Amino acid sequence: MPVFSPDDYFHEATQRWPAIAWPPEAYLAHLGNETPSHPVDLFLGGAAAHRLDEAWEVIEQELGPETRRILRHQPTADYDLEDLWGDTIIKLMDNDESPSQNAESTENIILPDGRQPARIIRYRGKVKLLHYLILIAKRLAISRQRKLKPVLFLTLVGQDLQNTKDPGGQLADTKTATPDVDAQRNETAQNMIHALAQAWTDLSSQQRFLIRMVYDRGMKQRDAGELLGVSPFKANRLIKKTMSSLQTSLAQAVDEPRSPAFTAAWAGVWAEHWKNIKDDSNDTHRV
Repeated sequence: MPVFSPDDYFHEATQRWPAIAWPPEAYLAHLGNETPSHPVDLFLGGAAAHRLDEAWEVIEQELGPETRRILRHQPTADYDLEDLWGDTIIKLMDNDESPSQNAESTENIILPDGRQPARIIRYRGKVKLLHYLILIAKRLAISRQRKLKPVLFLTLVGQDLQNTKDPGGQLADTKTATPDVDAQRNETAQNMIHALAQAWTDLSSQQRFLIRMVYDRGMKQRDAGELLGVSPFKANRLIKKTMSSLQTSLAQAVDEPRSPAFTAAWAGVWAEHWKNIKDDSNDTHRV
């Protein structure tokens, strides 16, 4: 069995991914006293944990397609593959605020720029990074499946918003309901619309531009990103994180978990949103 040599594996990793400028001392510190089964993959995961964009681009370009190909044959709840992959990356990019107890070397790390490392720092090279990504995605799908408990009230809100309004401007009641239930539905719908409008104003002009171009104007993410001078990967990442933030704001506003019912309500509120906001899609000079 060959002797484990961190220097050799660092050299192999930098030869394979020369764009990832991660210092050897940082790699050695990330290794600690461990002898991983997949040290080159651990280099990639460690560089991503230290928030090097080049490492995330490698993960997107080299591991993303294969991960989605394998997940195509797995149960994914109501996820489509692109959304599941996007949520997997978002989860792994989150701050690692509560490191696992079996990864002592990852505790209390603060990056040179003051940020916390990304959660992918928990990957320790015991399996291939590809298999780790698949595992995280499967866990997300399982968690999603457990939350798929339709909420009739929110479903009706979604139906109301997507159907026509009466001449007085009130949401049409597509089901037979008591006046109290109808009023409560309308109040919740208006709360969601207000919450989305507020969350929209909290976005940067760059975020609003990308979301407007893609979801209102139907532009491809790659083309919208090109207008802002960002790579397709960065545009995709920014759009997914922004959409997740907007949906979280709505879920918090009505105190409901994400579910098929919430998705129905979200679709209606999202369609209504474009009728009520100012068109700032030409403000690209401010980004």
